[in-house]
Amino acid sequence: MNKDSVKKLVDEWLSLDKDPETRAEIENLWKEEKIEELGKILGKRMTFGTAGLRGPMRAGYACMNNLTIQQASQGLCMFVEKSFANAKEKGVVIGHDARHHSRTFAKIASAVFIKRGIPVYLFPSICATPHVPFTITQTGAVAGIMVTASHNPKADNGYKVYWANSAQIVSPTDKHIQDSILENLQPWEVSEKDVDGSPLIRDAGAVCWEAYNKKVAATLSKKVRFGREIPQQKILYTAMHGVGYGFVKDIFKAFGLLEPVPCDEQVQPDPNFPTAPFPNPEEKGTLNLAQAKAESLGIPIVLATDPDADRCTFAEYQKDEKKWRRFTGDEIGAIFAYRQLTDWKEGHPNADMSKVAMVNSAVSSRFIDVMGKKEGFVTAQTLTGFKWIGNKMLDLEKEGIEPLLGYEEAIGYCLGPHIIVDKDGISACGVAGELIALVYAEGKTMAQYLDEIYQKYGYTVSNNSYLYCYEPPTITKIFNRIRSMGTGTEDKYLRVVEHGGKKWEVKDLRDLHTGYDSSTADKKATLPIQPDAEMLTYTFTNGANVTLRTSGTEPKIKWYSELSGANRAEIQAELDALIAALVEVCLQPKENNLAAALG
Repeated sequence: MNKDSVKKLVDEWLSLDKDPETRAEIENLWKEEKIEELGKILGKRMTFGTAGLRGPMRAGYACMNNLTIQQASQGLCMFVEKSFANAKEKGVVIGHDARHHSRTFAKIASAVFIKRGIPVYLFPSICATPHVPFTITQTGAVAGIMVTASHNPKADNGYKVYWANSAQIVSPTDKHIQDSILENLQPWEVSEKDVDGSPLIRDAGAVCWEAYNKKVAATLSKKVRFGREIPQQKILYTAMHGVGYGFVKDIFKAFGLLEPVPCDEQVQPDPNFPTAPFPNPEEKGTLNLAQAKAESLGIPIVLATDPDADRCTFAEYQKDEKKWRRFTGDEIGAIFAYRQLTDWKEGHPNADMSKVAMVNSAVSSRFIDVMGKKEGFVTAQTLTGFKWIGNKMLDLEKEGIEPLLGYEEAIGYCLGPHIIVDKDGISACGVAGELIALVYAEGKTMAQYLDEIYQKYGYTVSNNSYLYCYEPPTITKIFNRIRSMGTGTEDKYLRVVEHGGKKWEVKDLRDLHTGYDSSTADKKATLPIQPDAEMLTYTFTNGANVTLRTSGTEPKIKWYSELSGANRAEIQAELDALIAALVEVCLQPKENNLAAALG
């Protein structure tokens, strides 16, 4: 952008923005003639992506700040009014995590809605993301907002939107909201102080927290449901400097579990994430501190949630190997699937298995398909993201089929639809804690428990990781090259991967960017097309499935893969060799200056 164009944007911003901090940032950038930087933050606007907005907290239309939060809330508010005639009766729910500015953003959003006479169930302090959709179901509210950037670094924040069905918004709702935002950019006369003392502000915590714990325990606890005595087992817990500690303690109490032992350095909320600059328990090395603490205390299990507590994972000390094993998202998915299946059978003897289902994303393991074929329950796959999984679970319910589990390999789990239809790290911690206690009481480890599941249904191994790519044109170049590497007449996709003297042949491929699928009669994909994202799935003749995709929230090219077979070590070695070859041949990390995954 040229200087004159940027000057117009600077003047426009200063005419709208009332926050001294972000005004000063724009003014200083202009004085320092940072034209390119100003063009980046003022020349484009954030758009609704993964169920809302996410970006760095700083001045500019492309970032998270008081003005863009107010504009987004104005657009959402007007669309809510248009969509629900009873919005002023039912209200909306608004919560926030412990990040910098999260409370302010939540109060600004609340001020916008009460300006239009719409009541707001506002959490009085930090909450977990799953508390927002739960409160929607409790109150009958028409929408919800959670201010959080989940597991992103400390500089980021986000704005996640839920609809009246308590699920994250999907298309075309996101597009309608975006249009409404653009139609309502002029700031209304509101202030975060408007929230204080307003009769339209209701206490969401009073509605949610006690009811949530009771509902989760009644739905998922073996002690509450079946009257089973639960052994006392020490488990160390880390909140990754997020909101989870108090809520996990409460759910452990509701389940009759021993209070979790805290990783003191990480359980209290801290928006600076001093011991975890990338506070994502999926990332390699992020559990090291908690694991060292557990080892020093003789505790064999570490349980973790991400900063907004909607995701859950655990690691276990392997005595024989004298090292920690962090279970993958798909391994935990298999554990939860088996647990949900056996509990449902216990509560519903001789019931029709075709009336229950499990759902996961297209990049998650097909292990639940194997279970489903053997046990007779329904399985379904969706696009990546819990907005799709949650809405699919609701669709199944409408068909008279009860979803027992929804999950994605990125450690997100919904254990049944009767609490919420979104990923929920708090309820997952309760179920995991209970299961760990029962398994350990039998003299087994969680690794052994998982191995027994695989012995029953067959082994499935995975190799999932990513590379950083900070230049969008490079991503486009990489995937366009992949689409032209073959020699076929029907399509030009890569059909054979050759590297290091080995060869792997492609049986089928699906490209959701273009909508092509070689396995269907009409060569069209059955899952929705994603023209704004990359998602390419290969099925190889050896049975391996590999998906290459871009992230919706981070500058990453990710891959997800799995292979099933009788010998775990052999299929893991086969899959690892295939992935190494595919990454080198297709992504060309050195040539494209791609940075390796953390850890």
